[in-house]
Amino acid sequence: MRFQFRILLIVLSSMLLGCGPGAPSYSPKDYDPDLTKIARASQVQPIIDALAAYHKANGSYPKQGTAIAELAPYCPPGVTLALNSYAPGSFVNGWDYMEAAYGATTVGGYHLLHQINHWQGLLYNFDGTKGTWNFTREDEAPIPILLSP
Repeated sequence: MRFQFRILLIVLSSMLLGCGPGAPSYSPKDYDPDLTKIARASQVQPIIDALAAYHKANGSYPKQGTAIAELAPYCPPGVTLALNSYAPGSFVNGWDYMEAAYGATTVGGYHLLHQINHWQGLLYNFDGTKGTWNFTREDEAPIPILLSP
C-alpha cells in the first residue's frame, strides 16, 4: 500500500510540474521548441524590430520606464504592442524592457526579459551589434541558448 501511494505521488507530481519550461529541473537546449513557442506566442520579434527601427531613427533606444510607448510607430505593419497596464512604461507583450546600462553609463543596447514563472525566464540581450538568448533560473547564471523566434 505504501509503495502504491509513493508511485501515485510521483505520477501526480510529474503531471503538476511537467517537464517543459516551468519545471524546476528543466534543461533548455539550442533551438528549444518549447522556448521558441513562448517567444513566438509573446510576439518578441516585433518588439526587437521596433527597437531596431527606433534606434535607426533616433540614434538611441527608448528610456526605460517612460518611452516604450514610443515604439508603436516603429512596429511592422499590422502589429500592435500591448502595454501592460500595471507597468506601461517597461512591459510590452509580456516582456520587461531594460536599457543596457551599468551605473550611469548606457552601453548602447537593451535587455528583454519574459518571466516563464516566478523562478525562470527567457532573456534576450542586445549589445548594440548582436542579440543573444539566455534561459534564466533564479539564483543561477543565465544559460546561453540559440533560438529562432
